[in-house]
Amino acid sequence: MTKAIENERWKVADRVADILSVDREACRRAFYREPEERVHEVVRWILSERDLPGYDPERTIEQWAREHCAGVYHENSRTDGLEHLEEILFRTALGRETAA
Repeated sequence: MTKAIENERWKVADRVADILSVDREACRRAFYREPEERVHEVVRWILSERDLPGYDPERTIEQWAREHCAGVYHENSRTDGLEHLEEILFRTALGRETAA
């Protein structure tokens, strides 16, 4: 995968984190390799619940991802290994190139 495509995947998760004011890493874990339309549906759902008692968008995102086997919790992501994702996150944080 090229660096541009990988960065675009992070950009969607990072935008969601900004919109919902939640941790970027939670969004990156939940929305890793998820179709953008699916991410938009989840964001709309989370925003629709913002007036409910106990509203916690970060916890809701993580719970949704686990229940729907989304993001890093998807079976195919497991074959890549979480170590691969952690390496990508580490390199991204340092501003270094990811392997293509």
